Amino acid sequence: MKCTQKNCEQETTLSYVWPGNDVPSLVCEHHARQARGVAEAMGFPLVILPIEVIPVLEESVGERRTRRALVTLSVAGHRMLVCQTVVRIAPS
Repeated sequence: MKCTQKNCEQETTLSYVWPGNDVPSLVCEHHARQARGVAEAMGFPLVILPIEVIPVLEESVGERRTRRALVTLSVAGHRMLVCQTVVRIAPS
């Protein structure tokens, strides 16, 4: 799964939730460091956690192919679901 930041092709490995936002950001290491720098400059901590992307299903309907995945993180040995994603696969 690719980083959710615009024009980034790196793999997603980390997650954070910006204060006041309910939706987690799923990002690469570069964008996580960038977000932490902005948060520190604004004077608040930002918790960044490693995630695991678990592919669960790939579907094809005609020319359209999609991949579903679960995104989880582990905190103190407990795995929690962050979100479920659906990614459209570009035709080869």
